[in-house]
Amino acid sequence: MMKRILQRMTLVVSSFIISCSMTNVPPLYASAQLTAQQYMNIPAAVEQLAQDTLSKLSLELEFSSFANAELLIMPLGPGTHGYIVHILQSAEPVGYLIITATGSSGYAVTEYGTGSTPLFSSLLYPKDMTSSTDMHDSRFMKYNGTLAYWQVTDHDGHSIHIDASNGDQLPDFVSYASSPITISKSLEGIQPEDQPGKLELASIPFNPSSNLLWLVSDPLMIHNAAGLMKQLDRHERLVFSAHKQNMWYSGPLAITGYHSWNIKQSDEALIFARTGTSSAQIRYIPIDKLLGCGSFYVPAQHNEE
Repeated sequence: MMKRILQRMTLVVSSFIISCSMTNVPPLYASAQLTAQQYMNIPAAVEQLAQDTLSKLSLELEFSSFANAELLIMPLGPGTHGYIVHILQSAEPVGYLIITATGSSGYAVTEYGTGSTPLFSSLLYPKDMTSSTDMHDSRFMKYNGTLAYWQVTDHDGHSIHIDASNGDQLPDFVSYASSPITISKSLEGIQPEDQPGKLELASIPFNPSSNLLWLVSDPLMIHNAAGLMKQLDRHERLVFSAHKQNMWYSGPLAITGYHSWNIKQSDEALIFARTGTSSAQIRYIPIDKLLGCGSFYVPAQHNEE
Protein backbone atom coordinates (compact mmCIF):
# COMPACT_ATOMS: atom_id res chain seq x y z
CA MET A 1 0.00 0.00 0.00
CA MET A 2 2.77 2.42 0.99
CA LYS A 3 4.68 1.61 -2.20
CA ARG A 4 1.67 2.51 -4.35
CA ILE A 5 1.27 5.79 -2.47
CA LEU A 6 4.92 6.71 -3.03
CA GLN A 7 4.71 5.85 -6.72
CA ARG A 8 1.62 8.00 -7.07
CA MET A 9 3.39 10.93 -5.38
CA THR A 10 6.00 10.99 -8.15
CA LEU A 11 3.26 11.57 -10.71
CA VAL A 12 1.61 14.50 -8.94
CA VAL A 13 3.16 17.56 -10.54
CA SER A 14 1.77 19.89 -7.88
CA SER A 15 3.98 18.30 -5.20
CA PHE A 16 7.15 18.99 -7.24
CA ILE A 17 9.27 16.87 -4.87
CA ILE A 18 10.91 13.58 -5.80
CA SER A 19 11.93 11.60 -2.73
CA CYS A 20 15.12 9.57 -2.99
CA SER A 21 13.29 6.68 -1.37
CA MET A 22 11.30 6.22 -4.57
CA THR A 23 12.25 3.84 -7.34
CA ASN A 24 12.35 6.37 -10.18
CA VAL A 25 14.94 8.80 -8.87
CA PRO A 26 16.67 10.42 -11.88
CA PRO A 27 19.93 8.59 -12.71
CA LEU A 28 21.97 11.78 -12.27
CA TYR A 29 20.83 11.92 -8.64
CA ALA A 30 20.76 8.21 -7.87
CA SER A 31 23.72 8.55 -5.48
CA ALA A 32 21.80 10.86 -3.17
CA GLN A 33 21.45 9.22 0.24
CA LEU A 34 19.36 11.85 2.00
CA THR A 35 16.52 10.23 3.91
CA ALA A 36 12.88 10.59 2.94
CA GLN A 37 12.35 12.39 6.23
CA GLN A 38 14.70 15.19 5.14
CA TYR A 39 12.64 15.71 2.01
CA MET A 40 9.38 15.67 3.92
CA ASN A 41 10.77 18.49 6.08
CA ILE A 42 10.97 20.87 3.12
CA PRO A 43 8.85 23.87 4.21
CA ALA A 44 5.57 24.27 2.35
CA ALA A 45 6.52 27.90 1.65
CA VAL A 46 9.63 26.73 -0.23
CA GLU A 47 7.60 24.32 -2.37
CA GLN A 48 5.00 26.98 -3.13
CA LEU A 49 7.60 29.60 -4.04
CA ALA A 50 9.31 27.12 -6.37
CA GLN A 51 6.02 26.31 -8.09
CA ASP A 52 5.04 29.98 -8.44
CA THR A 53 8.43 30.97 -9.84
CA LEU A 54 8.48 28.13 -12.36
CA SER A 55 5.01 28.95 -13.64
CA LYS A 56 6.12 32.54 -14.30
CA LEU A 57 9.50 31.71 -15.82
CA SER A 58 8.10 29.03 -18.13
CA LEU A 59 6.16 31.68 -20.08
CA GLU A 60 9.46 32.91 -21.56
CA LEU A 61 11.09 30.98 -24.41
CA GLU A 62 14.36 30.99 -22.44
CA PHE A 63 12.66 28.91 -19.74
CA SER A 64 10.08 27.02 -21.80
CA SER A 65 11.57 23.70 -20.67
CA PHE A 66 10.33 24.50 -17.15
CA ALA A 67 6.69 23.98 -18.13
CA ASN A 68 5.14 20.99 -16.32
CA ALA A 69 8.52 20.10 -14.83
CA GLU A 70 9.10 18.12 -11.66
CA LEU A 71 11.35 19.44 -8.93
CA LEU A 72 13.89 17.77 -6.69
CA ILE A 73 14.40 20.02 -3.66
CA MET A 74 17.52 19.56 -1.53
CA PRO A 75 18.63 21.58 1.49
CA LEU A 76 21.84 23.56 1.31
CA GLY A 77 23.80 23.91 4.46
CA PRO A 78 24.74 23.91 7.13
CA GLY A 79 24.05 27.51 8.14
CA THR A 80 22.89 28.43 4.65
CA HIS A 81 19.16 28.31 5.43
CA GLY A 82 18.58 27.68 1.77
CA TYR A 83 17.61 25.07 -0.80
CA ILE A 84 18.74 24.01 -4.27
CA VAL A 85 15.82 23.10 -6.52
CA HIS A 86 16.72 20.86 -9.46
CA ILE A 87 14.24 21.27 -12.33
CA LEU A 88 13.64 18.02 -14.20
CA GLN A 89 12.02 16.99 -17.47
CA SER A 90 11.78 13.24 -18.13
CA ALA A 91 14.19 12.69 -15.23
CA GLU A 92 16.83 14.94 -16.84
CA PRO A 93 17.92 18.33 -15.42
CA VAL A 94 16.92 21.44 -17.36
CA GLY A 95 17.63 24.11 -14.75
CA TYR A 96 17.62 25.08 -11.09
CA LEU A 97 16.52 27.58 -8.47
CA ILE A 98 18.24 28.62 -5.26
CA ILE A 99 15.82 29.60 -2.51
CA THR A 100 17.13 31.40 0.56
CA ALA A 101 15.54 32.24 3.89
CA THR A 102 14.97 35.97 4.41
CA GLY A 103 15.13 38.02 7.60
CA SER A 104 11.34 38.26 7.67
CA SER A 105 10.91 34.51 8.22
CA GLY A 106 10.06 34.08 4.56
CA TYR A 107 11.87 32.80 1.48
CA ALA A 108 13.08 34.30 -1.79
CA VAL A 109 14.55 32.97 -5.03
CA THR A 110 18.06 34.43 -5.00
CA GLU A 111 19.42 32.69 -8.10
CA TYR A 112 18.09 30.58 -10.97
CA GLY A 113 19.27 29.16 -14.24
CA THR A 114 18.82 26.83 -17.18
CA GLY A 115 20.79 24.02 -18.75
CA SER A 116 21.61 20.33 -18.53
CA THR A 117 24.40 20.78 -15.95
CA PRO A 118 22.99 23.07 -13.23
CA LEU A 119 24.77 23.92 -10.00
CA PHE A 120 25.56 20.82 -7.93
CA SER A 121 24.90 18.50 -10.87
CA SER A 122 26.56 15.12 -10.43
CA LEU A 123 27.90 15.56 -13.98
CA LEU A 124 30.18 18.27 -12.56
CA TYR A 125 31.50 16.09 -9.75
CA PRO A 126 35.08 14.93 -10.50
CA LYS A 127 35.14 11.32 -11.69
CA ASP A 128 38.39 10.62 -9.84
CA MET A 129 36.78 11.26 -6.46
CA THR A 130 36.71 7.84 -4.79
CA SER A 131 35.50 9.15 -1.45
CA SER A 132 32.32 7.65 -0.04
CA THR A 133 31.05 11.19 0.55
CA ASP A 134 27.56 11.66 -0.84
CA MET A 135 27.67 14.67 -3.15
CA HIS A 136 23.98 15.37 -2.47
CA ASP A 137 24.27 15.42 1.32
CA SER A 138 23.42 18.94 2.46
CA ARG A 139 26.34 18.91 4.90
CA PHE A 140 28.76 19.09 1.98
CA MET A 141 26.94 21.55 -0.31
CA LYS A 142 27.94 25.18 0.35
CA TYR A 143 26.69 28.44 -1.12
CA ASN A 144 27.83 31.96 -0.22
CA GLY A 145 25.63 34.01 -2.52
CA THR A 146 27.67 33.63 -5.71
CA LEU A 147 30.03 30.68 -5.20
CA ALA A 148 28.51 27.22 -4.97
CA TYR A 149 30.86 24.41 -3.94
CA TRP A 150 31.25 21.01 -2.35
CA GLN A 151 33.40 20.60 0.73
CA VAL A 152 34.28 16.92 0.82
CA THR A 153 37.03 14.48 1.75
CA ASP A 154 39.12 12.71 -0.88
CA HIS A 155 40.23 9.07 -0.78
CA ASP A 156 43.30 10.06 1.28
CA GLY A 157 41.20 11.75 3.93
CA HIS A 158 42.11 15.29 2.89
CA SER A 159 39.47 18.01 2.84
CA ILE A 160 38.98 19.46 -0.63
CA HIS A 161 36.68 22.08 -2.15
CA ILE A 162 35.09 21.69 -5.58
CA ASP A 163 33.38 24.45 -7.53
CA ALA A 164 29.82 23.20 -8.06
CA SER A 165 29.45 25.25 -11.26
CA ASN A 166 32.32 23.68 -13.20
CA GLY A 167 33.98 20.90 -11.17
CA ASP A 168 37.25 22.79 -10.64
CA GLN A 169 39.13 22.26 -7.40
CA LEU A 170 39.29 25.38 -5.24
CA PRO A 171 42.05 26.53 -2.88
CA ASP A 172 41.83 25.19 0.66
CA PHE A 173 41.33 28.64 2.16
CA VAL A 174 37.83 28.89 0.67
CA SER A 175 36.48 27.29 3.85
CA TYR A 176 37.87 29.88 6.26
CA ALA A 177 38.79 33.03 4.31
CA SER A 178 36.41 35.98 4.23
CA SER A 179 34.62 36.17 0.90
CA PRO A 180 33.94 39.60 -0.64
CA ILE A 181 30.25 38.77 -0.81
CA THR A 182 27.95 36.65 1.28
CA ILE A 183 24.32 35.68 1.32
CA SER A 184 23.72 38.24 4.07
CA LYS A 185 24.97 41.12 1.91
CA SER A 186 21.72 41.19 0.02
CA LEU A 187 18.70 39.06 0.76
CA GLU A 188 16.76 40.56 -2.11
CA GLY A 189 15.13 37.94 -4.21
CA ILE A 190 11.95 36.92 -5.99
CA GLN A 191 8.89 36.74 -3.75
CA PRO A 192 5.59 35.02 -4.66
CA GLU A 193 3.86 38.33 -5.44
CA ASP A 194 6.65 39.59 -7.77
CA GLN A 195 6.20 39.51 -11.54
CA PRO A 196 8.80 39.01 -14.30
CA GLY A 197 9.61 42.00 -16.46
CA LYS A 198 11.99 42.50 -19.37
CA LEU A 199 14.27 39.64 -20.41
CA GLU A 200 17.19 40.93 -22.48
CA LEU A 201 19.33 38.33 -24.26
CA ALA A 202 22.27 40.44 -25.41
CA SER A 203 24.46 37.68 -26.82
CA ILE A 204 25.07 33.96 -26.95
CA PRO A 205 27.20 32.42 -24.17
CA PHE A 206 30.96 32.78 -24.55
CA ASN A 207 34.15 31.98 -22.67
CA PRO A 208 35.99 35.08 -21.37
CA SER A 209 39.21 33.06 -21.24
CA SER A 210 39.17 32.28 -24.97
CA ASN A 211 40.36 35.81 -25.76
CA LEU A 212 42.07 37.75 -22.97
CA LEU A 213 42.49 41.08 -24.74
CA TRP A 214 39.89 42.54 -22.39
CA LEU A 215 42.48 42.23 -19.60
CA VAL A 216 44.51 45.06 -21.14
CA SER A 217 41.50 47.25 -21.94
CA ASP A 218 39.97 49.95 -19.77
CA PRO A 219 37.00 48.90 -17.62
CA LEU A 220 33.61 50.39 -18.33
CA MET A 221 32.30 53.10 -16.03
CA ILE A 222 29.35 51.14 -14.67
CA HIS A 223 28.20 52.05 -11.18
CA ASN A 224 24.58 50.93 -11.07
CA ALA A 225 22.07 48.55 -12.59
CA ALA A 226 20.84 51.16 -15.07
CA GLY A 227 24.33 51.58 -16.50
CA LEU A 228 24.80 47.85 -16.90
CA MET A 229 21.41 47.37 -18.54
CA LYS A 230 22.16 50.23 -20.94
CA GLN A 231 25.26 48.40 -22.17
CA LEU A 232 23.40 45.12 -22.53
CA ASP A 233 20.47 46.77 -24.30
CA ARG A 234 22.96 47.58 -27.07
CA HIS A 235 23.41 43.82 -27.46
CA GLU A 236 26.94 44.10 -26.16
CA ARG A 237 28.35 41.15 -24.32
CA LEU A 238 30.44 41.96 -21.26
CA VAL A 239 32.98 40.36 -18.96
CA PHE A 240 32.79 40.77 -15.19
CA SER A 241 36.06 40.31 -13.35
CA ALA A 242 36.66 40.54 -9.62
CA HIS A 243 40.38 40.15 -10.36
CA LYS A 244 42.08 38.47 -7.38
CA GLN A 245 38.65 37.64 -5.96
CA ASN A 246 37.38 35.85 -9.08
CA MET A 247 37.33 32.53 -7.26
CA TRP A 248 34.37 33.70 -5.20
CA TYR A 249 32.35 34.25 -8.37
CA SER A 250 33.51 31.26 -10.44
CA GLY A 251 34.80 34.10 -12.59
CA PRO A 252 35.59 35.85 -14.75
CA LEU A 253 31.95 35.84 -15.80
CA ALA A 254 30.49 36.20 -19.28
CA ILE A 255 27.56 38.63 -18.95
CA THR A 256 25.13 37.94 -21.79
CA GLY A 257 21.91 39.64 -20.73
CA TYR A 258 19.62 40.41 -17.83
CA HIS A 259 16.17 39.68 -16.44
CA SER A 260 14.16 42.26 -14.51
CA TRP A 261 11.45 41.53 -11.94
CA ASN A 262 8.77 43.97 -10.84
CA ILE A 263 8.67 44.12 -7.05
CA LYS A 264 5.16 44.54 -5.67
CA GLN A 265 6.09 46.86 -2.80
CA SER A 266 8.86 48.82 -4.52
CA ASP A 267 9.24 51.24 -7.40
CA GLU A 268 12.60 49.69 -8.25
CA ALA A 269 12.96 46.48 -10.22
CA LEU A 270 15.08 43.54 -9.11
CA ILE A 271 17.65 42.81 -11.83
CA PHE A 272 19.43 39.50 -12.44
CA ALA A 273 22.51 39.30 -14.66
CA ARG A 274 22.53 36.45 -17.19
CA THR A 275 25.89 34.69 -17.25
CA GLY A 276 27.37 31.52 -18.70
CA THR A 277 29.99 30.09 -21.03
CA SER A 278 27.62 27.61 -22.72
CA SER A 279 23.93 26.78 -22.91
CA ALA A 280 24.58 23.79 -20.65
CA GLN A 281 24.62 26.17 -17.68
CA ILE A 282 23.12 29.65 -17.74
CA ARG A 283 23.00 31.41 -14.36
CA TYR A 284 20.90 34.40 -13.35
CA ILE A 285 22.61 36.24 -10.47
CA PRO A 286 21.37 39.45 -8.79
CA ILE A 287 23.24 42.38 -10.30
CA ASP A 288 23.74 43.84 -6.83
CA LYS A 289 26.03 40.88 -6.10
CA LEU A 290 28.40 42.15 -8.81
CA LEU A 291 28.18 45.95 -8.70
CA GLY A 292 31.02 47.45 -6.69
CA CYS A 293 32.75 44.07 -6.39
CA GLY A 294 34.70 44.12 -9.66
CA SER A 295 34.93 45.64 -13.12
CA PHE A 296 33.08 45.20 -16.41
CA TYR A 297 34.84 44.96 -19.78
CA VAL A 298 33.86 44.69 -23.43
CA PRO A 299 35.57 41.58 -24.85
CA ALA A 300 36.78 41.12 -28.40
CA GLN A 301 34.02 40.04 -30.79
CA HIS A 302 35.77 37.03 -32.32
CA ASN A 303 36.55 33.51 -31.10
CA GLU A 304 32.90 32.98 -30.20
CA GLU A 305 31.89 29.59 -28.87
